[in-house]
Amino acid sequence: MGKICDSINRILVANGGEKVDGSKGECVRALIYQLEGVTIPSSKESLGDILEYWADLEEGIAKTSFVCKSGSTDVTPTSITLKKGSTVGSGDEVAVDTDGTYHLAQGSYNYSIVAEGYNTKTGTFNVSASDVKSGTKSVAVELVAASSQL
Repeated sequence: MGKICDSINRILVANGGEKVDGSKGECVRALIYQLEGVTIPSSKESLGDILEYWADLEEGIAKTSFVCKSGSTDVTPTSITLKKGSTVGSGDEVAVDTDGTYHLAQGSYNYSIVAEGYNTKTGTFNVSASDVKSGTKSVAVELVAASSQL
């Protein structure tokens, strides 16, 4: 099974739990549940995903993404500017992760989205305690095609 799972199983059994016969991920999920009472979703398969999810929960973070559409058509933005605070255009800018998501604490945020052929869209949203608990938040944004000028 491996050294990591053997070590984790010793901890689980020593704390009154049951031994886990499974992958490293299953062992780590069981350990986190036993020690912290936190259930890591089975959709988090790799050890890295499990630990990142747990770290985000510990820090009170929700991995946040934007879903931009015009009607039923997906739209890829040219740029997204995200700032902390509930007033559009003000506040400290939040850095985007390499995967295009944002790790956000509970609170208010404002955004400006630019996409070629569409009007710039601004708005606000909140990351709630339940978003932090689930570990994720998706912000749906409806974009409007820019009017062609004659």
